[in-house]
Amino acid sequence: MNVEQFKRFLELQGKRVIASESGYWHDAGSRVYLSIPYTRTIDPDPAELADLFRRHHILGLKYSTSDQSRGQPGAIYVIRDKAYDLHSQKRTVRVCVQKGLEHCTVRKIDFDYLLQHGLDLNRDTMARQHRDDPLFSDPTRWACLCRAGQQVEGAGAWGAFVGKHLAAYLICFIIDDCCHFLHEMSCTDLHEFHPNHVLMYKVAREMITRPNIGCVSSGLQPIFDIPGLDRFKRYIGFEKLEWNYIVVLHPALQAMLLSRPGWGLLDTARRRFPKQDALKRVHAIVNIARLSLGPCPKADMVQAVRDNE
Repeated sequence: MNVEQFKRFLELQGKRVIASESGYWHDAGSRVYLSIPYTRTIDPDPAELADLFRRHHILGLKYSTSDQSRGQPGAIYVIRDKAYDLHSQKRTVRVCVQKGLEHCTVRKIDFDYLLQHGLDLNRDTMARQHRDDPLFSDPTRWACLCRAGQQVEGAGAWGAFVGKHLAAYLICFIIDDCCHFLHEMSCTDLHEFHPNHVLMYKVAREMITRPNIGCVSSGLQPIFDIPGLDRFKRYIGFEKLEWNYIVVLHPALQAMLLSRPGWGLLDTARRRFPKQDALKRVHAIVNIARLSLGPCPKADMVQAVRDNE
């Protein structure tokens, strides 16, 4: 399975994917595009990025780089140890997994089943997290995602069951030799049985022991802190491959938001409304853009855009 199939998987969900010399980028929300696959670092030059801004109606580009001289420190969570098992976990998480194994069974499920039974878990999870994503809350968008999973080789779904009840599910996708954990949702009323712990452990162990899989990834480190998430992933056995995040904004947006008045206004709004997730995300993206200027000055991007006009 390769990145072309993952591209199709995203497009069938209604997501837009664009291409450049460095590879593919998909809309991660608010017209900020993220490079794929997530396990790869790239170093596109200003002309390539300027061409993307010229050809597409996008506001920003985010990618991972091994260049530590600019950008914000970030990471991706991975398991590469073929001997991964319960002993790979910290004791506090291992106890939860062991208790969960007494009550939960984990098995692969098809996307038809997920279409019928996953929507309630989606809404439950997002209500618990005080957020909304139409891909998971809107029945039509949810059906698109499940149909994409049915049609594209490389997509898979797993469920943790307490008795006959779906307590948690996980959607994954295999690109080359890496299994990516993409989405996880669960039922709040069944959390006492630790279905999330059991599901992540069982699927990670199933995947990493396959001869064609060299890596299991549970995703990129968030651009702003989510309390407990980093500790949970590390304690359950994922290591952090560290690199830097780079964000490049459209030159017009960059001139406005990275100016002293623009950044000051945004920073004030973020501190005044600390519970607004959308505002936190915008603030985090713009802050990474500030840190990303480094040796790639703003003038280089502006000149590259002019050269492509």
